[in-house]
Amino acid sequence: MTEVHFVSSASIGGKPSKDFSRQLEFPGSALTRPDCWQPISTLIDTGASACFVNQSWVNQHRLDTMPVAKPIRLSLANGGEVDKLTQAVDLPVRHGSHTHNVLCYVTNIGKYDVILGMNWMDYHQPALHFGDQRSLTFAKAGCKLNCLHEGLQRRFTKTEFVTVTYN
Repeated sequence: MTEVHFVSSASIGGKPSKDFSRQLEFPGSALTRPDCWQPISTLIDTGASACFVNQSWVNQHRLDTMPVAKPIRLSLANGGEVDKLTQAVDLPVRHGSHTHNVLCYVTNIGKYDVILGMNWMDYHQPALHFGDQRSLTFAKAGCKLNCLHEGLQRRFTKTEFVTVTYN
């Protein structure tokens, strides 16, 4: 059986919704070469089974890619094929003080630089806060040991960091 990853149609279409403020978009940065963090637009996509990086962003920053063992089918929820994934990047991604290497498959993902899917959410278990001020809180024990500087719990909104508290 062919391996398949899924992505939501909103994330790759470049038009997530009529109200863009309703999306789980967060600013971040990615390490493109030693000591060079570049800003990225990130979408947290509960409809994505894996993480993805935009082909144009990879080209722009001349990132080294690695081939996948065999092509992976990228599909929408209705089964429609979007792409064949043949390349991946191990990308250090940072949101505030939360830093982690993310295996991202390279594909065209519309307006976003990076899409973080369910595999990322399962691993980091961020608390998503909805309403007028969308935010994430990283409080998982593993994140405190491995991803967060000084073992801090980190909560931030789409536009600014709002609290840093000790657990």
